[in-house]
Amino acid sequence: NAPLAQRFSPPPQPAGQGNLPWSSTSTAPQLGNLGRNTQTGFGTANFDLSFYRELKLTERVKSTLRFEGYNALNHTQFSGLDTTLKFDNTSGSNYNTLFSQPTSARPARVIQIALRVQF
Repeated sequence: NAPLAQRFSPPPQPAGQGNLPWSSTSTAPQLGNLGRNTQTGFGTANFDLSFYRELKLTERVKSTLRFEGYNALNHTQFSGLDTTLKFDNTSGSNYNTLFSQPTSARPARVIQIALRVQF
């Protein structure tokens, strides 16, 4: 593996000199100089909320009103990534326009309301 400073971009070129270690005349497909396992997946920002209120209707009858929201702020949480490289045989360029784009997401906001009566 390359040192961390070299994994993300080549160092600045010295004045009047070419950046020879990173120059290439090859026409073969290249993925770059990013080190292995340096890219992580999507994060999650999941906020679940729950509110409830106990109500006393009579001396013997009680009820509980409950409101629950899962992913209450409805943040988009991607879960899949297109990792398919498709190269053109003649030019050697990648023609998959969806490469490294999200392909799926976790469920959106879910809300439920419940009423429980005890007697």
